[in-house]
This record gives sequence, structure tokens and C-alpha cells, in this order.
Amino acid sequence: FRTDLSKHRTEQGRQRTGMAVQRTRMAADRTLMAEVRTSLSMIGFGFTIYQTFESLAKSNVLNGGNAPRNFSLLLILLGMLIGGLLADSVGWRNAFLIVGLPGIALAVVVFTYLKDPRRTGMMQAGTQQSAEQMPMKVALKAMFSSRAFVLLVAAGSAAAFLAYGKVTWITIFFQRTHGLTPGETGLWFGLVNGGAGIAGTVLGGYIADRWGAKNRRHVLTAPAVGMVVTIPFALLAFMTDNWLLALFLLIVPTICNSLYYGPTYSSVQGLVPLRARAIAAAVLLFFQNLIGLGLGPLFFGMMSDLLQPAYGEESVRYVLYGATFLGLLPAFFFWRCSLRLNEELDQKD
Repeated sequence: FRTDLSKHRTEQGRQRTGMAVQRTRMAADRTLMAEVRTSLSMIGFGFTIYQTFESLAKSNVLNGGNAPRNFSLLLILLGMLIGGLLADSVGWRNAFLIVGLPGIALAVVVFTYLKDPRRTGMMQAGTQQSAEQMPMKVALKAMFSSRAFVLLVAAGSAAAFLAYGKVTWITIFFQRTHGLTPGETGLWFGLVNGGAGIAGTVLGGYIADRWGAKNRRHVLTAPAVGMVVTIPFALLAFMTDNWLLALFLLIVPTICNSLYYGPTYSSVQGLVPLRARAIAAAVLLFFQNLIGLGLGPLFFGMMSDLLQPAYGEESVRYVLYGATFLGLLPAFFFWRCSLRLNEELDQKD
């Protein structure tokens, strides 16, 4: 009887130990996810600054100087780095508070210094008539009557779904599979792939300008081709057991997956009437954030949990294998949209 009782207690001890290990792992995962969200906040802040000043420059409200662009690109580059270091040093709760401060500062700057050009007389007299507000219903009808616009929204949303989902779980991949700390992951992934993301964004705009001038359909050729070129490099990166090699191999996918930013946002502006451009940009961003940021990390997390019983700690690796092949979906939509650009791009008044 005592022997059976001892065995029972030993088994209970093992179960409690296993539960403690699982709780520790879940706590580590929650901490890492918080760090990733902190990093994405900084990255998003950088893109917000860039898009704000880029729109102002295109509308001739703001002219001269590259300081806003350089500042925003710097924040994008440092997003992962800052997120990891802040979480390591002050904890993820305080990190959230810290990364929220720049957004408050930007809101004050925008409210104080950026005025509506329609109310300050900064717009040319000849543009006043075209700048009259278009009813929302009319604007939406004009947008979704464009087949190219619908395909482009689908492509941009699918690309954002993969981008947000993969950047979240690649960082977890480096910690779980390669044993890096959150700070190390933020440092190396932020520096190497942050730089590659900036390079891809600039290169995508350059290719679209150069080849799109000859044939409008080539504005979106680079994003479509880039999503396909990504596949072999990403697979090799997720297969290798050397984290430095994996980081190096991810440079090419990061560049290729960033080619779509400039061509997508510029094409949206050319596929809708002039007075519907702001709404068109808002619609694109709405779907990208709803599908990309809202569902991307969630979907890949659910897949990781589903594969956990079969693959254990390696479940993230297999999720990323599948995510790599999903890149064919935005590639298809970009290709289909490119076939209609000669017919529809810049044809709306």
C-alpha cells in the first residue's frame, strides 16, 4: 500500500512539474508576443509618419527636405530593436507605455501645425472645383466598380496578412528553435531585416517608376515576381539549424516581400477619381489592417497550436513552411491586377 501511495505521489509530482513547465512556457510566449506587438507599434509609427508626410508632399502642402522620410525609415529600421530592448529592460507593460508616447507627440504636431489646405487657401484656385467633397456612397461605388482596384485591395490585404503574421512568428521561431533571447532577436532581426525591408520598399518604387513608364502593367510586376522568388530562400532559412545563416537567407524574402508598398499605394491613387483618393487609401488601409494585423498573427498562432501535439517546439517551423507557399496568393492577385493597369490606371477624373 505504501509503495502504491509513493508511486501515486511521484506521478502527481511529475504532473505538477509538467504543468509548471507549461505555465512557464506560456508566460514566456506571452512576454514575447508583447515584445512583438511593441515592435510593431514602433514600425507602424514609422510608416504613419512616412505616409503622412508623403501625402502632404504629393499634394504640394509640404515641400522640401527629406527629414520626415529619413526619420520614419529610421523608426521602421529600429522597431524590432527598440521593442526587444525595452521589453528586456523595463518589462513589456512599461514598453507599451513608452512606445505610445511618440504617437501622442505626433498627434499634437499634426493638430497644431498641419492645416486643411481647403481652409487655409493653400490650394490653387483652379483645383477648388475638383476638390469638392464626393459623397461616400458615390466614392465607394466608383472604387469598387474598378476591377483593378478590387484585385489590388485583395493583393495588398493578402500581402499584409502574410507580412504581419510571419514577422510575428519568425521572431518566436528564432527564440524557440534557435534559442535566442528576446533582446538578441530584436537586435539582429531588427537590424538585418529592418534594413532589407527599407531597401525593398525603395527598390519597389524605383522599379515601378522605371518599368511602369514603358508599360503600365509593369508597375505591379516586381511585387508579383518578388512573392514567388521569396519561396526557395524562405524555405532554406526555416530549414537550417544555424540562426545566422537563417537570418542571412531571410534578407532576400524581406526585400522581395517589401516591393509591393510603393506600387500598391500609388496605383490605388490612380485607379479612382481625384476626389475619391483619400477614401480609397482609407479603404486599402482598413482591409490591410483588418485582414493583415487582425487575422495574420492569430491565424498562424492557431496553426502552431494545432501542430503542437505532432511537432512540439518545431510547430512554428512547419507553420512558416506553409506561410511561405501562401505567398503565391498575393502574387496571383498582383499579376491579375497588372493585366488591367493599361486600361484603368490614371483614367479617372
